[in-house]
Amino acid sequence: MTVESTFLHVIIALGILLFAAKLMAELFHRVKIPIVLGELLAFIKLYRDAPTLLAARRKNLLALRE
Repeated sequence: MTVESTFLHVIIALGILLFAAKLMAELFHRVKIPIVLGELLAFIKLYRDAPTLLAARRKNLLALRE
C-alpha cells in the first residue's frame, strides 16, 4: 500500500467520522439532548467498528485489483 492510498483512506475515514458526528448532533438537537453527546456517541461507535470496516474495504479493493 502506498503512502498516497493510505493518506486517502485516512481522509475518507475522517470525512465519514465528521459526517456521522454532525448527523448525530442534529438528531440529538431535535430531541433536546446536548449535541456533544451525539458527537461523542458517533465517534465511539465508529472508532470501535473502524478496524472491521477498514479491513472489509481493503479486502474489497484487493479483490477489484485482481
